[in-house]
Amino acid sequence: MSEPTYTTFALDDSGDWEIPVRLLTGREATKQWLTNRFRSFLGDWFLDLRRGIPYREVVFVKDPNPQVIRGVFRQVLATTPGVLRVTRFDMSADFKTRELLIGPFEAVLTGDRIFRAQPHELIVRFP
Repeated sequence: MSEPTYTTFALDDSGDWEIPVRLLTGREATKQWLTNRFRSFLGDWFLDLRRGIPYREVVFVKDPNPQVIRGVFRQVLATTPGVLRVTRFDMSADFKTRELLIGPFEAVLTGDRIFRAQPHELIVRFP
């Protein structure tokens, strides 16, 4: 049985396709999928309002609970297509700069590949 190959279009920092168009595979594709999932707000996708992260309900509240936020992001990682299990997950929040610093984490992907994110490799910024 061959290992599945994941391919996606490369996006720039604003979420638009890179020009010239470039395809991502392997680790780069996985990292971009995770970044996109971490940036999506609950209820923003009209085809499935249950998808996304409950930022308004959990993150953008007075005195947010870091453990709840960590659990939400770990669950998003664990339910990403191609992720079999999460073996390590950490993140921190800098509420002054409005950034979630995700990593280090480690996940086992299909085909027994390991995806390791370095500390703060994935950063979600909010205007």
